[in-house]
Amino acid sequence: MFQRSSYKAQAISRRLGIQPKHIAYPGGEWSSETEALVVRHYETAWYWGCDDVPYQPNTFVTNPYRLQTINVSMQMSEAVFH
Repeated sequence: MFQRSSYKAQAISRRLGIQPKHIAYPGGEWSSETEALVVRHYETAWYWGCDDVPYQPNTFVTNPYRLQTINVSMQMSEAVFH
């Protein structure tokens, strides 16, 4: 998965003339193996929070390679956001 993301980053760099600094983990899934690769190429990385793990807001002390996001789906009810 990371190879595909790396290829896309290279394509962005060629077309726009800039190197992407931030990435979302492929498939939104974090792993220590993927993080080891991401650290070498990017400044920050995001992964999706899971329904079974409470969301923790990102702060200044959050590891920049483990920034949590929420995977929002059109099927989610408005009540989820309250």
